[in-house]
Amino acid sequence: MSCVGGLSDGEQVIIRGMAERIIKASYELQGLKCDLKQRWIGIDAEAMKQADVELLSQAGVKMLFHTRVADVIKEGNRVGGIIIENKSGRGAILAAITVDCTGDGDVFARAGAGFEKGDGEGLLMPMSLVFRISGVDNARLEEARKGDNQSFGLWGVGSSLQGFWRKGREAGKLAGIPLDGFMHLYSVRPGEYSVHATRVLKLDATRGEDLSMAEIEGRRQAWELFRYMKKAMPGCERAWISQTPQQIGVRESRRLKGCCQLTAGDVLGAKKFADAVARGCYLIDLHNTKGSGFDFRELKKGESYDVPYRCMVPEKIDNLLVAGRCISAAREAHGSTRIQAMCMATGHAAGTAAAMAAKEKVLPRSLDIPNLKNKLKEQNANLGT
Repeated sequence: MSCVGGLSDGEQVIIRGMAERIIKASYELQGLKCDLKQRWIGIDAEAMKQADVELLSQAGVKMLFHTRVADVIKEGNRVGGIIIENKSGRGAILAAITVDCTGDGDVFARAGAGFEKGDGEGLLMPMSLVFRISGVDNARLEEARKGDNQSFGLWGVGSSLQGFWRKGREAGKLAGIPLDGFMHLYSVRPGEYSVHATRVLKLDATRGEDLSMAEIEGRRQAWELFRYMKKAMPGCERAWISQTPQQIGVRESRRLKGCCQLTAGDVLGAKKFADAVARGCYLIDLHNTKGSGFDFRELKKGESYDVPYRCMVPEKIDNLLVAGRCISAAREAHGSTRIQAMCMATGHAAGTAAAMAAKEKVLPRSLDIPNLKNKLKEQNANLGT
C-alpha cells in the first residue's frame, strides 16, 4: 500500500472510526501528524503493518498469518466457520458469525452465495503492481517536473508526471505497458517513492494461475518502467527498486449478491439509507478492461453517499457478513466502494455487527439496526445525521 484515498472529499473527513484510528496510529509511530482532509494520504506500509498488529494485540485478537481459506463449514444455509490451511496443516475455525474480508469473496463463494463478476463480457478491471524506488534526488526531480500537472511533497500525493510519460511514448519507450498518460509517485520519505503506473489486463484474480501470471507481468512492467525512469527522469539516475509488493493489487473480482445492491445512481446521487453503516465520497473509478483509459465520474462537491447494512448481508446465506471490495454493489458503484478507505469503513461495520449478532444470538439479517448504528457512532464512525 502506498496511499489511502477516499477518507475525505477534500474539504471534510467522511470516513472516520477504525480507518482514522489505524492511519493516525501508523503516522504516530513515525512521530508525524497527518492531514485527514487530503483526498489521498501517503502511507508508510511498514508503519501501517506495525500499527495494525499493535491495535489488534491491544484488542485481544488472535492473529493467524500465512493462512488460507480452504472451505467453509456449512449446515443448510448456515455458515458455522471455515476450513483453513497453513504450515500446521488443515484445521477448522468455528464461529457464531463469520465475516468474509478476503476481498475476492472466497468465503461466500464457497458457501454458495450468489455473486457477480466482471463487465458484460466477463472481463475484470486490470491489476496493478505498485513498486517502491529509493535513492531519488528529490530536489532535481521536483525541479524537472514543474509545470507538469500538480506539485508533490513529502507525506502527500505525487504528480502524475504525464509529460515524462508522453516523451517516453514518443521515443518508442514504455510500449509494453498498456497505459497512456498516467503515472503517480507517492512520497513518504526523502529519496523514496512508490510508483503507480503498471496495468495487467484480462486476468482473473480468483484463478491461481492467472494471479501468478499477473504478478510476473506486473514485475516485468515495473522493471521496464524503472529502466526508463533511470534514463529519462532527472534525479532517478542512481535510484533502485527497493520493494515490490507481496501480491499484485487487485481492483475487481467477485461482488456479492446481497439483500441490497448499491448502484451508480445511489453513489452519484449521494443517496441516504435508513440502515446506513458507512459513508463514501470517492468518485466512480473504472479502469478499461481492454487497454488504456478510464471512466471517471465525480460526485457533486461536498456530497457523500451511504452504504446500507444490507449490502453486507448475503441474500440466502445465514451467519455470514461480507466487507471490503466484494460487498453487494453494481459494477459501476463498485468503482467507488472498492477503494481502501471504504474497505476499512465496511470492515469496521461488519466486525461490529458480527460481534453484536454473536452476543445477542441473532442472525445478522435480524440485527437491530438502530442499536448497530449507535454502537458504530460510539466508535467514532461518521454516519451523518
